[in-house]
Amino acid sequence: EGREVIELMQRFELDADMAYVLSGGNQLLGDKNSRPYLVDDAGTQRLLKLMTKPYDVFFFTNTTMDTLPEVVQEVIRSQIRAGAGIVLIGDKATLSFTEAQAVESMNSTTTGTFYTIAKGRGVIFPTRPKLEYALGWETSLDYQMAEQGQALLWSAHKEPKINLGITFSTASVARSALSEQTVTISWDKLLLGSELIVEARRWDGVSQELGRLSLSKDMKTTLDLPLLSAGNYHINAIVKTVRAKQSWVSASFEVTSPTQVTEVALDKKWAERGETLKGNVVCAGLQDKQQLLVELVDVHGRVLALKTLDPKASTPFEFTIAAWMPMLLRVQATVLEGKNEVTSSYSYLNITTRHQNQFNFLMWTGPHGDLAPYAYKSMAKHGVTTLLQGGNPPLSLAASNISYVPYATSYRASSHNTTGMLDKNGILKSGCTHDPAVVKKWVDDTVERYQDARGHGVTAYSLGDENAVRGSCLSPYCLTAYQNYLNDMYTTIAALNKEWDTDYASFEAIELLEDTQLPNDDAPKW
Repeated sequence: EGREVIELMQRFELDADMAYVLSGGNQLLGDKNSRPYLVDDAGTQRLLKLMTKPYDVFFFTNTTMDTLPEVVQEVIRSQIRAGAGIVLIGDKATLSFTEAQAVESMNSTTTGTFYTIAKGRGVIFPTRPKLEYALGWETSLDYQMAEQGQALLWSAHKEPKINLGITFSTASVARSALSEQTVTISWDKLLLGSELIVEARRWDGVSQELGRLSLSKDMKTTLDLPLLSAGNYHINAIVKTVRAKQSWVSASFEVTSPTQVTEVALDKKWAERGETLKGNVVCAGLQDKQQLLVELVDVHGRVLALKTLDPKASTPFEFTIAAWMPMLLRVQATVLEGKNEVTSSYSYLNITTRHQNQFNFLMWTGPHGDLAPYAYKSMAKHGVTTLLQGGNPPLSLAASNISYVPYATSYRASSHNTTGMLDKNGILKSGCTHDPAVVKKWVDDTVERYQDARGHGVTAYSLGDENAVRGSCLSPYCLTAYQNYLNDMYTTIAALNKEWDTDYASFEAIELLEDTQLPNDDAPKW
């Protein structure tokens, strides 16, 4: 996961060198592949050259140290025993050090296991949970990266000089009881010229500052929780000086409410411009004097259209989709009490965008994984307007206003020779491509597979153009297609006979011939 390392570099201002292990092969990139790299151990040579300098910490994600050549492992072990750190991410990660001793974790919220290794330190985390593209996914990533970053700092002996702690009066609180709840922030040192900032950050990234204060000799402070909408939150406590952030800690809690938006149901999950979007908001536990706000919101959080309705168990709504609206919208339903949000939910809506009749910059195959949305955003920034690849488009592609060219099918050779693709009767094993029943099933299956692409917006459908196409066989359908082809090519049987020195009475008299029956030595093999 190369992007994870880049995230850590950017978030914590790290200088890093990266090496890649080929997935599934336990092989260092550059080794055992002399064709592009000239030597068989180019990857090993590169790592040994890099490690002539000392490193503060070694970071392994989705691989283990034993995938590296033994000579590289020994250099890493010697640096760690001398005081460097190691952080490993993965369910199979282990520390291959006899000196490893488990120690207390940095804080009670971490999922990692911490060790000392002679003068060095090590941390093992389980595999990072993959994030579905949804509202708040970047918020979840922030806390995943914060945990890994704290472990990197600790293992490199560069942990913050001040430790913070967070305790709640309760970790799950009813919204109606928030006025009775508090959060306590503690610290173990005083830091001259520092400021403590405390905020409540909702699951979707919306933050509300709870207070700013100087660190006191009481070594703790207790703050009241404000009125919040239902959902999951983190309390973030950050100590800053004029120079930089000095320390931080986060802890999660939940706000519950009997009033819930259980579903934002859309008649369909995509719409053409000019169409009317229809749907229903399903609610439970509604109270008197509550209102329902339904909004169309873009990926930047801008409200493009809204309606205020009287909420019912099922409340219908509709919007007209304007020509200027972007490819991805969030249909969000929020229950209000006065001006205060009680609870909310949403569904995504694709606005079909094809990018036809314009100049397009097409990229063949995009990145995958849960951090791919960052790459799509960068692609769009650099001019990419449409993406060609197999499968249906990811939702995050619409967030960057990129249309789609599905690699809908690829009728390619399944063997290195035509006869290898035929059954004992000389018919294509996959079905004759000129048989109407076979073609209909192939088309129907393709259309069914790419329903989501249609809603996203298709610039064109790619029918596959890779490798050899050997699609002829000895079926009656192929024979008729061949005869029709020759008729189109020569118009009259006399013209064909003159060209090939044959004496066919009609195009219908032409049969599919064996290789040994070709009329002339210079006849094309097809």
